[in-house]
Amino acid sequence: MYDGCMEQTSTRDVTPIRQTVGLPHEFFFVLPTPFLAELAEHALFAPLRVTDIGFFPKALHHDRIRENGCDAAIMLYCHEGRGFFRLGTESEQVLLPGQVLLIPPGTPHRYRASPEQPWSIYWMHLAGSLLPAYLQMIGTSPRFPIHPRATGDLLREFHRCFTLLGQPCQTEEYFLVCQAAGTILALVAQAAKQSRLQLTEKGEQAVEACLRHMEAHVTQPLTMRRLMDISGFSASHLSALFKQSTGRAPMAHFQRMRMQAAARELVFTDKSVKEIALACGIADPLYFSRVFKSVMGVSPAGYRQRTFG
Repeated sequence: MYDGCMEQTSTRDVTPIRQTVGLPHEFFFVLPTPFLAELAEHALFAPLRVTDIGFFPKALHHDRIRENGCDAAIMLYCHEGRGFFRLGTESEQVLLPGQVLLIPPGTPHRYRASPEQPWSIYWMHLAGSLLPAYLQMIGTSPRFPIHPRATGDLLREFHRCFTLLGQPCQTEEYFLVCQAAGTILALVAQAAKQSRLQLTEKGEQAVEACLRHMEAHVTQPLTMRRLMDISGFSASHLSALFKQSTGRAPMAHFQRMRMQAAARELVFTDKSVKEIALACGIADPLYFSRVFKSVMGVSPAGYRQRTFG
C-alpha cells in the first residue's frame, strides 16, 4: 500500500500516475517527479503544491514508518475507524474518526491502522514555500478534531482534487488542485483554532474543579493521581494549566492553601501548633512548622504573635 514515495518517470506529461490498490474505491494519485520539479520554480506553484493524494478505505495492515521523516508535510483525515501515530520520541497516540493529523516535513514518525477497527483515511502530501506559514497558522498540536459542520467542506475539496486528477490533467487543472489544497489547509487551521479555544475552556474548568476539591478537602491527603482523575488531564498538562492559572504547580498550590488555613487557625483560635498541624493533615508538628515558614515566611509562633488589622 502506497502513501508517499513519489514514482520516478521520464515523461514530461502533466497527467498524474493513478493507482488503485486492492480494495474497492482505494486509490491515490502521484504527480510525476519532473513535473513537480518544474512547478517548484513556477511563480504560481512554488508557494503550495500537492505531491501525492489519496483515499484508503478500511485500510487493514496500513503501517508507515519514516525514521527520517518526509520531505513533504503529511496530512491525514480519519473518516472512519481509528489508527495510531507516533511523532519523534513521543509515545504512541490514537487518531479517532473526525480527527486530523498533520506531520511537518522532516519529523520522524509512524502511523498505522487499528487492527480491530482499521481506519478509512483521506491523505495528502504538501510542499511549497508557504508551507511553514500554513503550519505556523495551524499551530503546534499535530492532532485535532474537525467540526462535523466542516467535514462536508473538507471531503468536498478532497473529491474535487480526485476529480481533477482523474482526467487528463493540464497545468490549469493542477492549479485548481493546489487551490483546493489551500482551502483544505484553511479548514484545518480553523479547526485547530476552535480546538485550542475548547481546550482553553476545558482547562479552566479542570483547574476550577481541582481548586474546589482542594478547598473542600484541605485537611485530607491529596495525590496528583486524584487531581488527574478529577480533571481528566495528564499530570504534565494539569501542572501547566495550574501554573498558567495560579503561578504554582497543583501540589504546591494545595500546600499553600493548607498553610493559609493554618494561619487563620493561629490567629482566630487558641489551638496548639500540633492541633492545627493535625487539622491540616500533617501529623508531624516539626515538619508542619518548616512548611509553614517556607510558605508564610515566618514560623507558626511568630505568625501568632503578629498584630493584624
